[in-house]
Amino acid sequence: MGDESIEKDSELQCLKPPPPIDGNQYMAFGRTWFVEDKFPSLEDQGIETLYSKEEPVDRVMELKKLNMKLVFTYLDIIDHIIKNPSNPPPQADMLRTIFINMNHLVNEYRPHQAKETLKLLMQNQIKTKRELSKKLKRQCDELESALEALKSSTTVKVDEISAKCSSSEDTTDIEDPPHPRLENEQSIKTSQDQASQWLAEEQRKLFEQLKKINSSS
Repeated sequence: MGDESIEKDSELQCLKPPPPIDGNQYMAFGRTWFVEDKFPSLEDQGIETLYSKEEPVDRVMELKKLNMKLVFTYLDIIDHIIKNPSNPPPQADMLRTIFINMNHLVNEYRPHQAKETLKLLMQNQIKTKRELSKKLKRQCDELESALEALKSSTTVKVDEISAKCSSSEDTTDIEDPPHPRLENEQSIKTSQDQASQWLAEEQRKLFEQLKKINSSS
């Protein structure tokens, strides 16, 4: 269905896509929005600037000046209401302008705040990943040490049993028992398989934690 069919059918007018934006700004929900993502100045919003525009702007000092101006303006309004309560105070608009200027100065810190917040978030993620990596390495080392100890102790026992069997003199009419070395080798293999399964499970858990950290960033 083309645009011409939509224009002819009044019920489908809501499906017609909006026209391309002409210019650098547009209106939405009663507010002016800029196509380019930038922090609008007070002049762009049609508001008087009450602080110094010379760069670099000392925002702390300018906020203190605006705060003092705010207090004196408020006192002037109170004095006007006391002396002439029937007429609205002319300083009311100035009070609003001062508040907007102070809010604008504070909002200029937002990009810096976002940068520092992102920096802290990434530092925490790096710290968590390093801790998980150390934990995984420590578990691997513990498992390798346990396997080596198990292998050494089992080999000693097999050698002792083999020595006893070879030194036995009464070997007639006795059915040869299962070779102890073979049984212990099977036991070692079973223990190694179990240890490998445990290590794989621990690695899987750690990798899932790392994946959650990456997905949350």
